[in-house]
Amino acid sequence: MKSKIRYIFLLVPISIIVFFAYVISQSQNEASQPLNLQLPEFQLQTLDDKTLSEKDISSGTYLINVWASWCITCRVEHPFLIDLKDKGVPIIGLNYKDNKDDAINWLKNFKSPYEISIHDFYGTLALDLGVTGAPETYLLKDGIIVRRHIGELNIEKWRQDFEEFF
Repeated sequence: MKSKIRYIFLLVPISIIVFFAYVISQSQNEASQPLNLQLPEFQLQTLDDKTLSEKDISSGTYLINVWASWCITCRVEHPFLIDLKDKGVPIIGLNYKDNKDDAINWLKNFKSPYEISIHDFYGTLALDLGVTGAPETYLLKDGIIVRRHIGELNIEKWRQDFEEFF
């Protein structure tokens, strides 16, 4: 009887670990998705108190990067975004469900890779985009969302899914 209980105590945690490893591996395989969706209508303030709408970014090619000062993975991704900015890639930040002062201070401390950063405190634009969390990156080409990447954008994902557009 004691040996059965030991096996149960051993098998349950192993089963949970295997399950989560499978889920994570599946989400990594599906992290970049080609899309063909119109950028949703919006009118929000930027972190520097300007009003921005979808019409203001409806022409040209941009990355839209969903980020927040509370997001640990956003901090990991940040140096890569700075490198992209330095190479001339235009990036629009979508500050997601964040305190405005915290976001501004975060960008002051770590340098901003963004041409502009939209402050989406309530997550309304993020919800319309289908954001599941931060970070996420969207490729916007002439008002059409062409590609979406869930999670950290890095050199491998950049080369595989985004570089050809810039």
